[in-house]
Amino acid sequence: MNTERTRGPSGIRDALETVNRARAAAERADRIDPAEPVREAYREPGWEDLPPEPRTEGWRAELPSRLRWAQLEDFHGTVADALTAWSVNPDGRNLILTGPVGVGKSHAAVAACRRSAEVGLEVVFLPAVELFELLRPQGPPGLLWDLMDVDRLIIDDVGAERPTDWSIDRLYALVNRRWLEERPTIITTNLDPREPLETAVRADTYSRLVGSEAVIVKLSGQDRRRAR
Repeated sequence: MNTERTRGPSGIRDALETVNRARAAAERADRIDPAEPVREAYREPGWEDLPPEPRTEGWRAELPSRLRWAQLEDFHGTVADALTAWSVNPDGRNLILTGPVGVGKSHAAVAACRRSAEVGLEVVFLPAVELFELLRPQGPPGLLWDLMDVDRLIIDDVGAERPTDWSIDRLYALVNRRWLEERPTIITTNLDPREPLETAVRADTYSRLVGSEAVIVKLSGQDRRRAR
């Protein structure tokens, strides 16, 4: 698997600007300013020589502010062990994070990909509903192909959207190409990883997402959002 790519910033960042502007409008003043300049040198030669913090700044432009600082140390027990094992050696395997609402699945997905970002790989996070909106015919040209080529693609809250034949076809095209190229896809879902998820995404997509090699991690506990 070729993971040492050095291509420049893709059209994905441009495509996400609209989404990020909407997020920025809801940001509180005491949080990180999403309009803060992001150093672009992280894709230039010498990335591997940068300390971890500047490297982390490189992925902030493509992550919601609530998740930018997620790390594996935020988790414990068997969940932490599974996330860490996948993080160290994804080796083309997908990561499926399941569990009820609010237990930290999105947080876990980003934390599992932090190591990849710190060695210079491209990580993109997209809620499923936003993904399908961006992939509509009037969306950014070539975005589907860009997302096929991303090193680590996190699709958040799969199954929350109302599936259509069109959206399921787009998801299959994306997941299938990434599976063929051994590029890990990370999904979070409230659905059980068995029949409900398979029904939501269709059997052929499910086979490529889960298969026999995917790492499936089930999170549990109280709704962290309500707990606040």
